[in-house]
Amino acid sequence: TCALPIYVRNKIKGCEEVGIRSYSFNLPASASQHDAENLVKELVASDNIHGILVQLPLPSHLDEQAILKLIPPAKDVDGFCAQNVGNLAMNR
Repeated sequence: TCALPIYVRNKIKGCEEVGIRSYSFNLPASASQHDAENLVKELVASDNIHGILVQLPLPSHLDEQAILKLIPPAKDVDGFCAQNVGNLAMNR
């Protein structure tokens, strides 16, 4: 296994510092689109998961937009979904 990049470790550390429980789900670089989408769908369906952040960039064989579109606005930590981008643009 390779070590997590410093910026990912800092996100985890930041969560710990403010009392947010975070979980990391690391798929292999060879994971299929199906595998990645299924993981996101499982997280979306879980009542114990309140926010989802997909660490970008994804491997080039994966469709990032298709994966990100699976995340509902209420669980979109990055604010990448159209509704959250619109809310930000409207100063909401």
